[in-house]
Amino acid sequence: MNERYRLLLVDDVRLMRGIAKSYFVRSEFQVSSARSGREALQMAPAIRPHLIVIDAEMPEMSGPDCCRQLKTNPGLFMTPVILLTDNVEEKIEACWSSGCDDVLVRPFGRRELLTVARQYAALSNRTTPRIERNILVTYGTGGAMEWHDYAHNLSAGGMYLATRKELEPGSELQIEFLIPRSDQPSRCRARVAWNNREEGPVREDLPTGVGLEFIDLDPVSRRQVQRFVIDSACMQVIRDENR
Repeated sequence: MNERYRLLLVDDVRLMRGIAKSYFVRSEFQVSSARSGREALQMAPAIRPHLIVIDAEMPEMSGPDCCRQLKTNPGLFMTPVILLTDNVEEKIEACWSSGCDDVLVRPFGRRELLTVARQYAALSNRTTPRIERNILVTYGTGGAMEWHDYAHNLSAGGMYLATRKELEPGSELQIEFLIPRSDQPSRCRARVAWNNREEGPVREDLPTGVGLEFIDLDPVSRRQVQRFVIDSACMQVIRDENR
């Protein structure tokens, strides 16, 4: 195959890592394995994976905790993260609250995992999921929606907000934004994962602003965001190929 996607698979159980890894045999994925969340945090910056797949139930550091820390890394902020968990409402909600890009609920088969993995890996490889047009974001702290700025990058797990407001990592905001072709605005809480200050930016390719993780984005809005981001990326690929 011409293209090999780098995938980081994270699970503390060797047998489960072997089973999951076998799903990608003879596929376009080059799989690396981490035995814990802490090991994944060490490996990911070096590997620069197109996709990270994490088991939610691990000792010492859970999958959601690992995802949350990955999303605080400016270099990995837009790397898609898929969490694997059991069909328990509390566990599923814990996964979504970590800022992950998708959740797969057990039981699932090879075809389902491969389909989702290909979708996100291709998106990550082809183009940063950067939106074509500015999406206005209304936001504030303590229930007050007093500020207006624009989203620069967008994923199902969060967004990069271009702003000159001084917002510290870990602080929470209330945000509202309207996805194109959606009837109703999306509202949720968001956590500041990292900031990109004008002086000494950590990402010079991005404007001054902050990376935000969605905390409680509702399922309907989340799917609208996923669909919009994927459609936008596909259109970008088509334009690039027609140049």
